Amino acid sequence: MRRFQCVLILFIVICGIGRPAGTAPSAAGERARPVVFKDVRVFDGKTILPRCAVVVEGSKIVRLGTDAAIPPGADVVTGEGLTLLPGLIDSHVHAFSPGELRRSLVFGVTTVMDMMTTVAFMQQMKAKQEKTGTPDMADLFSAGVAATAPGSHGTEYGGNVPTLTKPEEAAAFVAARKAEGSDYLKIMYGMDKRAFGRDVVAALTAGAREQGLLTVVHVATRQRAFEAVEAGVNGLAHCFADAPPEEEFLRLMKNKDTFVIPTLSVMSDLADARKADLIHDARLVPYLIPDLLAALSVKTPLTNAKGLFFAVAEETARRIHGAGLRILAGSDSGNRGTTHGPSLHGELELLVAAGLTPVEVLASATSIPAQTFGLNDRGRIVPGLRADLLLVRGNPAEDITTTRDIVGVWKAGWRLDREPYRARVEGFQKTWRETGILPPPDGSEFGLISDFDAGNFLPRFGFVWFEMSDKMMGGQSYSLIEAVKDGAEGSPMSMSISGQINPGAAIPWAGAAYYPGTTEWLCANLSNWNAISFWARGDAREGLLMVMLKDRAAPAVQTFAVGEEWRRYEIPFEKLGKSDGSDIAIMLFGAGGAPGPFKFQIDQVRLIRIGDSDRR
Repeated sequence: MRRFQCVLILFIVICGIGRPAGTAPSAAGERARPVVFKDVRVFDGKTILPRCAVVVEGSKIVRLGTDAAIPPGADVVTGEGLTLLPGLIDSHVHAFSPGELRRSLVFGVTTVMDMMTTVAFMQQMKAKQEKTGTPDMADLFSAGVAATAPGSHGTEYGGNVPTLTKPEEAAAFVAARKAEGSDYLKIMYGMDKRAFGRDVVAALTAGAREQGLLTVVHVATRQRAFEAVEAGVNGLAHCFADAPPEEEFLRLMKNKDTFVIPTLSVMSDLADARKADLIHDARLVPYLIPDLLAALSVKTPLTNAKGLFFAVAEETARRIHGAGLRILAGSDSGNRGTTHGPSLHGELELLVAAGLTPVEVLASATSIPAQTFGLNDRGRIVPGLRADLLLVRGNPAEDITTTRDIVGVWKAGWRLDREPYRARVEGFQKTWRETGILPPPDGSEFGLISDFDAGNFLPRFGFVWFEMSDKMMGGQSYSLIEAVKDGAEGSPMSMSISGQINPGAAIPWAGAAYYPGTTEWLCANLSNWNAISFWARGDAREGLLMVMLKDRAAPAVQTFAVGEEWRRYEIPFEKLGKSDGSDIAIMLFGAGGAPGPFKFQIDQVRLIRIGDSDRR
């Protein structure tokens, strides 16, 4: 329902302690040997086949049937009591870190459809997928940035978000999104007064159709949903929760062939919500690091949900299903109370409670999204398609929660080795139980956060760097980040941060932000270190390092003088709100204060212990 990044005034209630991210699971062994699933129950994407053999060679499914021959030298997986499914597709997430995609795969989600992220992250991950196949993480398809109006939903997080207000701007807006690499168009058509009108929605839909892109519209109310369907959008993101659809509306949706992604999971903050219990499920808990258990436990009443009810959203899903419309399973992970991977399994449970049969729900997470989004190489267990596969104990056609009892995950023929991940999580949970302290983030042990030498904004751990400014607090400042040549100490690349400080906020600021933790809502434990170091150069304007800390309503700020030559800086955590490093939620490099432009470069951002020269 909402993509959340950190809002300053909420830090006092939303930051937890620490973050121990499990190590990235590895893709095991070679893929040269065929794999045969023998005597296994198969859900082929549409129906249950009681007993089959499935043969995988390389990245493809090559044979399916009761009499499929076993190739010489094949690895044979005996499937008695097991069910083989296509890899799951989560049709609504918000992804901002490789770690989220890795965790998705651990839980059998082989593909995610992102509904709003930064362009830089989208482009970097898609380039990596194209180059390596990313056998250790889910495939990402993305809308990139969403279509929204100035000051409307999607702009409140302080990023550099393109907007539009008039129908005649729609064609150029859509063309720009396609040029950036967006796979479909997300349209924000919410309840706020600044949202654009239905004429803009219609123009965006027409522009997307001309560019060959599907349109998915964010709605929360029945009236907005009706107007969007009339305008010709392909799908609705979220079941509207103020009033269920009437027969006339259902007929319109049927005539327009509209699909719906209910995202019941993200409505868990509504007062009357039904919530899937994931944190006590013994099939999931061994793979849930403590901060994800905390993330799934967060329940803060929505302050902007007046007139919205979970029971209405559930009834909306029930009526949409009864009308024979396509339903796609999507968790809206990235929001409070959700996490990538497990929350899709929770969404499947909620859809069954809303009236879908387990087989229909399985299709909503496999073949239906694959067909809807034109992913013609996946979503079915059919010869010739990709071997994206999920093997589980039991029969999910009878009990949908058995999708959580995972035996194995394969992506494009590679089997994921889940055991190192589980063993690492076990250690994290033991530490948490004994001490109440979470280990530091995986990847932080060497101190380096980012050197930018790869020409992108992906850090060694945590979330992608992104623009953030005082716009989230009603200001008018803005920033732009770019990867540029000529880094510090002769390194090839650095991050350029430029922008404009404008009046409008109580404390004007803008810059490049970074989340070191597993989620935006939980702080990272960086207490193995006592300072942060970085190199900087640029114009004469004073730079600032701003850090958001647990239980602090205001950020801690340290300024630094920026000159024309590269200079190394060390800032102890003690000078950042007297932090010990265990409570850091966001770091931001930028500028503030008096109005005017700014531009400087940042490089070699790392955690250090002052006095430890070998950690420089």
